[in-house]
Amino acid sequence: MSLITTATLTCFQCSNAFPVNANKTPEHITCPFCQVAMADDMIKEVYDALLTVADLNYHFLKYQSDRGESLFQLNVRSQEVKLTSDNTLSE
Repeated sequence: MSLITTATLTCFQCSNAFPVNANKTPEHITCPFCQVAMADDMIKEVYDALLTVADLNYHFLKYQSDRGESLFQLNVRSQEVKLTSDNTLSE
């Protein structure tokens, strides 16, 4: 079995999501829908996180195959939620 880790970025400027290619870290990331650019200093952070998840999932699969351990897979997704404390004014 092969494993590929995919990721998407959501642009909150236009509310669209687009895929991120984990095979090569780009110099710049721009939303293909509205053309807004991500800050260049965040690109390394994005790819570090993506590759960490990919590495973890690779090891889950390898340890299941090699050592018979239970198989898991990490999937990461962010979701905005509104909390009642969000409406509280800070004094």
